[in-house]
Amino acid sequence: MQRRYYLDNLKLFLTLLVVFHHAAQPHLAGSYWPYHFAQESMIIPGIWRFTSTNASFFMGLFFLIAGYFVPRSYDKQKAKTFVLKKIIHLGVPCAIMTTLISCLMVHHFEIAHMWFLENLLFFSLLYALYRLIGKPLSNVRQRGASIWQMLCVALLMGVVVHTVRQFYAQDEWIGLGGILFFEPARYGQYIIMFIVGIISYRFDTLERMSRITGLACLITGIMLIVLNCTRFGITAHLINRYYGFMESLMSITISFGLIWLFREYFNRTNRLVSWCCSQTLWVYVVHLPLMVCIQFAFDGMSMPPVPRLLFIGVVSTIISFFTAGLISWTIEHIRNSS
Repeated sequence: MQRRYYLDNLKLFLTLLVVFHHAAQPHLAGSYWPYHFAQESMIIPGIWRFTSTNASFFMGLFFLIAGYFVPRSYDKQKAKTFVLKKIIHLGVPCAIMTTLISCLMVHHFEIAHMWFLENLLFFSLLYALYRLIGKPLSNVRQRGASIWQMLCVALLMGVVVHTVRQFYAQDEWIGLGGILFFEPARYGQYIIMFIVGIISYRFDTLERMSRITGLACLITGIMLIVLNCTRFGITAHLINRYYGFMESLMSITISFGLIWLFREYFNRTNRLVSWCCSQTLWVYVVHLPLMVCIQFAFDGMSMPPVPRLLFIGVVSTIISFFTAGLISWTIEHIRNSS
C-alpha cells in the first residue's frame, strides 16, 4: 500500500496538540496537574476553549488512525506476531513510563497519559481475538462515505456518550479490575472511532472521501468550534445539557475534515518531517514527565500567562523530540548489535 504521508503528518499535528494541551493544564482553574501556580493571576479564563476543543476530537482521531492500520498489520503478520509486536510496541513503553511516574513523581500508582497506549493495546488484542473467531470484513472498494453516513455515526456516538454521562461525569476515571483505566464519559467515542478506522481501511473510505464531503466536514467542524467557544443565551443551556451529542458531532466533523485537509494539502514529506513523524510515539510517552520538570525548573520565571504557556509548550516539544530521538537511536543500536 502506498505510504499515507498525510496520516503520518496528521499524527504529528495531533502529538503537538497533546503537548500544548498539557502545557495549558496549570492555567486552568481547578485542574488536576502536578504543578500549580502560586499566583491566581496565571489562570487564563478563556483557555478552556482550547482544551475543550482538543478534548472533543484529538484522542478519538488518534484511535481512528490507529484502527485504520490495524487490519493491514494483522493481515501481514497474523495473530501471534501481531499480538507480540503490539505488546512490545505499546505495552512495554506503557509499563515503563507508568512505573517511573508512579515511583518518582507521585509515589502512588498513576497511569497518567499512558491510558491511551493501554487502551489501544486492549483494542488491538480484542481485534486479534475477533479475527481468530470471526470472519474479517472483505476489502470492498466503494464510494467514499457521505456526509449523511458520518452524521449517522455521530448520532450513534452521541446517544452512547450522552447516556453514559448520565452516570459518569467528564474527567471521572475508573479502573477495570485495577488494570484497565479509562474515562467512561468519552470511552464510547474512542471505541466507535477505533471501529470507524478499521472500516475505513476495509472500504478505502479515507482515500475515496470526496472534496464536497471533506470540505463540508471541515466547515461544519469549524462552525461547531465557534459555537462551543462562544456559548451564549439558550445555546449555552442546550450545549451544556446535550454536550455528549455536540462533542460527538465535533469529533466526527473535525476528524474527517482534518483528514481531508491533510490528504489534499499535506500528503508529502521531507527528511525533517519524516524524522519527526517517526518519533511521535516516544514523544507522547516522554513529554508529560519532562514537561512537569520544565514547569518546576522555570517556576520563578516572570512572564505573562499566555507567553509562558507557549514557552513551556515549545521547550517541552523540543526536549521531547530530542529525548525521543535518543531513545529510538538507542533501541536501533541495541537491535543492530544483537
